[in-house]
Amino acid sequence: MVQQIYRDWIVSLFLPLEWLANLGNAIAVRDDRTAMVLSIAAAVLLALNVIILWPFTQPANAGHAALDRSA
Repeated sequence: MVQQIYRDWIVSLFLPLEWLANLGNAIAVRDDRTAMVLSIAAAVLLALNVIILWPFTQPANAGHAALDRSA
């Protein structure tokens, strides 16, 4: 389960770093409109990943883990 990597605080540091790297890249390539838009899109998709993961996927995984322990 890929979502388990988010439990490890060291690995979870990569998401904000990736987000900042994409925004930094967008600033660095602001003269190239296509590259800038793609970098911003990547940053938005990373943020969307976290928005979807925590309120929806994480509770579902916790529920499934509880069912596995009770069996």
